[in-house]
Amino acid sequence: MNSRYWLLAGALMLVPAAWSAPLYGDVNGNGVIDFKDAVVLLRVAGGLRPDTDSVRRTGDVAPLRDYNGGSFGDGKIDILDALRVFRKAGGLSTAEWPAKFTAFVLEQDNTFVLRKYGVNGAAVTGPDQDVPDVAETISGPITDLVGGTAVPGVYVIKPVNGIEEHMLQVLDGTNTPASLQATQLVFGGNATTFNPPLIVAQYPFQDGVTWFGQTTVTDVVSGLQFPATYAGTVQGPVVVTTADQTHAFDNAWRVTITYSTAFPGPSGTEYYWFVPFLGPVQHGYSRTIFLQTTTINPDYKLVNANIHGVLYP
Repeated sequence: MNSRYWLLAGALMLVPAAWSAPLYGDVNGNGVIDFKDAVVLLRVAGGLRPDTDSVRRTGDVAPLRDYNGGSFGDGKIDILDALRVFRKAGGLSTAEWPAKFTAFVLEQDNTFVLRKYGVNGAAVTGPDQDVPDVAETISGPITDLVGGTAVPGVYVIKPVNGIEEHMLQVLDGTNTPASLQATQLVFGGNATTFNPPLIVAQYPFQDGVTWFGQTTVTDVVSGLQFPATYAGTVQGPVVVTTADQTHAFDNAWRVTITYSTAFPGPSGTEYYWFVPFLGPVQHGYSRTIFLQTTTINPDYKLVNANIHGVLYP
């Protein structure tokens, strides 16, 4: 995700409400899975009701393709989805629902497409440009070596012909998401490592959540090191749109990171917006280096994401 200097645009993750998986099957939004949801899906499958984004995201629970991998859905609503919800509502399904819960999009083979923007606010990639939108693929997990310490469970986020970024999902003792960390991001166009890993998000996402940290950033090419301090906060929910302006999300969370390194390293602010289930849909930043400030907001917006084999939005 092409973060600027050393912060976080590559922090791809699913952000479910209340830090459990989204309530798959609750297509009418009343907070429970019941027969009313199955009826909605039957009507959608029969063409009597539109197949909207919100219905598809919560109601596309079939087929169950890889239970251990948490993979399910096929990007559309049909009779199989209605039957799974009917069985769940009637107590006939006792398995994890609808599959193993996945809290983040940090999963092998998930893909994302981003549209990049310049300082004047105009798109620099996309259908009206000579440069295509940026496609990224996730692989892993791998074990990173950070400051001589082996860090397992790291996922690699790599754009085509670009510099890869390394993200780590951290769970607490109850297997609940606790934080999102980075062992490597893009820093001034070069790969940069962090020791200890940089905390790029702290959960749960609630308005006013804050965190603080210190790390040492190392430019992989030159070997230059900068001590850094940073602080993060969460605001929201807020409204954001995708790059083509056709999908608006009113349940995004804005995460802000302020950071400072020793001179002549950069200081500044990063902003990114997370949408439940999709992950980061927009990013921007303001940074100062050698007394020169650059601000781009946004520098990318989401075009689409392929999660569990389902294309969003």
